[in-house]
Amino acid sequence: MLFILSMEYLSRLFAMICRRHYFKFHPYCKNLELTHLMFADNLILFSKADPTTLNYLKEVLDKFYMGLGANVHKSLIVFGGCLKELQAQCIEITSLQEGMFPLKYLGVPITASRLSKIKCIPQHYLE
Repeated sequence: MLFILSMEYLSRLFAMICRRHYFKFHPYCKNLELTHLMFADNLILFSKADPTTLNYLKEVLDKFYMGLGANVHKSLIVFGGCLKELQAQCIEITSLQEGMFPLKYLGVPITASRLSKIKCIPQHYLE
């Protein structure tokens, strides 16, 4: 129950920052005002690659963690369609390693486009 209450608090913090004037949603998430998805202790954040927006997200995480911090060795930042200079600036702000598509989240392949049938078949069946 305590974990659920904590995640609700985190969700409310994200809801507050997305109302800030300079917050920029990921283009595909703007209509839904989607900033994050959570499953158990996993979190995916969505936003435009914008330094101000990333600082807002970092502010929420810093407030939530109160000094604990996310595991940067298990965390990635993934870009789509932005300049290398902007990517470098975002990496500097977040201190995260750059990941790339396709990636796996909870064992499910995640891509920037639709998943093909073959990408959904577990690798051990293909060997």
